[in-house]
Amino acid sequence: MSYNFFFAKHKIKLFYIQLKAYMIDIENPENINFDAELCEFGKWFNNFSKENLSNVILIDQIKQSHENIHKFAKNIRENKEANNKELIKKQYELLKSEHEKLINYINNLEQDFS
Repeated sequence: MSYNFFFAKHKIKLFYIQLKAYMIDIENPENINFDAELCEFGKWFNNFSKENLSNVILIDQIKQSHENIHKFAKNIRENKEANNKELIKKQYELLKSEHEKLINYINNLEQDFS
């Protein structure tokens, strides 16, 4: 079976870009899905993980990283609404690191299936 890992990585990167745009006031928060279960990557991942449990450790790492990204994104939104620039910056750095991990996990998963 073939899986669209490009789609998955694209959706992760798009979320990251939209959030960065929101932080600098060029993206409306209503256009960003802060819910990990309902975002495009979350939907893709839920379908993928139901069908593939061959690498449970990697699946768990992806799930945790994805949830962390949304947690940091929600914190950024809350701190932006409170105009707390220092906390926004800290949360963004955490999100950026988690984003890089998630992309690497997806790359590893893609290698497992190639």
